[in-house]
Amino acid sequence: FTPLSPLAGGALEACCVLLFVLQLGLKARFMGRHRFARSAPAVLQLLLLTVAAADLAVWCSSVSWRRTPLSRPLRPLFIVFAHRKLLSTFYAVVRMLPAVLELLLLISGLLAFSALISFVLFGPWEPPLAAFASYGSSFYSSFLLLTTTNFPDVALRPYRSSRATVLYFVVFQLTLVFVGLALMLALLYRAYERHMKSEAAVLSANRRRALRAAFALLVHDWQSAGAVDALSAEALPLSRF
Repeated sequence: FTPLSPLAGGALEACCVLLFVLQLGLKARFMGRHRFARSAPAVLQLLLLTVAAADLAVWCSSVSWRRTPLSRPLRPLFIVFAHRKLLSTFYAVVRMLPAVLELLLLISGLLAFSALISFVLFGPWEPPLAAFASYGSSFYSSFLLLTTTNFPDVALRPYRSSRATVLYFVVFQLTLVFVGLALMLALLYRAYERHMKSEAAVLSANRRRALRAAFALLVHDWQSAGAVDALSAEALPLSRF
């Protein structure tokens, strides 16, 4: 696979930005200016397009000799704000973050503390271990242990030198993996369950409101046609919705 040249990549990105601008323009036309201005996703998408256009303009001008990375982390948000289902899922994830924020900070602090302990324990060893040669490498190795990825590559070399190191790795796994991540999963599930119940309640309320409005329109049409006496007895049970 041959990577694109910077000029071809910039041209392709400019075409994508133009497509999003066209889509947003059509949305503004059909929604109306006032409704478009009150729509938070549409306004956020407009801000993202402004940042992307400014990034392209700076790259094309002689102000900067290299590409600015302003819009690169924001590119997935274009797809999120362009689709209703993805936007609803994104909002659900954002609403669930406060429920797990404290536990996430606690796990991050324990991870940083475990990295410090591993650096103090395994850093001075001879021959030195590359996984714990510095605090940065120790933090990276602890993160790999947390995700259970390449666990043997991290733990086996200290274990071969001293079997007592198994105590550190067992305590790490029990504290952060089996307790911390399990609690985070439980909190995420509970927050997601509350969110889905609230969404179901809103949908049920909207359905009842729509049924009441439809029933009122039917009654008005029947009264206008003079047939309300014959049909009111059959349609009356709808009024409880």
